Amino acid sequence: MNLNASIFIMRALANQHRFKVYQTIVHAGQLTVSQIVRRTGFKQPEVSHCLSHLTRVGLITRDKVAQRIYSQATWSISYVLQKFSNIYRRRRRE
Repeated sequence: MNLNASIFIMRALANQHRFKVYQTIVHAGQLTVSQIVRRTGFKQPEVSHCLSHLTRVGLITRDKVAQRIYSQATWSISYVLQKFSNIYRRRRRE
């Protein structure tokens, strides 16, 4: 993960709804949109928008199984924060 990727990821997680959706997926392993809607209380279009953004920055992957699409996290939240912290520390030393 380089600095630019880290910035996009941190921007994605700075939005509280995207962070909540990501956190929900991380804790559950993999979920469908309807499962995320039930667990977060967000409306379906909002969840779909969050998933689109999280997919675009590489935080989640989406797999189609039969007629359902499951979202799963590519990294844990602690891993993302650790990588960002390491990059930030390296940049400050330069």
